[in-house]
Amino acid sequence: MGVYPPQGTGSSGGSSTTPFQLWNYLNASYVNWTTKLYYPLLDWFGGSATEANTQTLARAGTIKNLRINVVANTFNAALVIKLRKNGVDTALTVSIPANTIGTFSDTTHAIAFAVTDLMGWSVFTTATSGGITMVLTGEYV
Repeated sequence: MGVYPPQGTGSSGGSSTTPFQLWNYLNASYVNWTTKLYYPLLDWFGGSATEANTQTLARAGTIKNLRINVVANTFNAALVIKLRKNGVDTALTVSIPANTIGTFSDTTHAIAFAVTDLMGWSVFTTATSGGITMVLTGEYV
């Protein structure tokens, strides 16, 4: 479990509506994603079939305006990414269709959280081949 933003930095206090890069997942190739995988909020390395890696944030706030820019996608099925809070899927969700590039977003939902909430992502696809190159951004206010 990690804390973001790091304590003691200028980014841990106040509010900002400037989008920030939550994670950057480049050149991800097919890895038995027919099992739902769970990832820490800010790290795509270390995905697990059990939700063992979560993160807390340095201050309470809201995550909203989730956008995923997909620059390459050869997955042969849709990919679904959901924000999780304390082990439960939230309404903040983006689905990326098979073999599709572009920007996909959820600008409807905003998820409030406390400092003690455990945050992470679930990622699921039924793809049997392919890969994806994407960058996910959102607002932490």
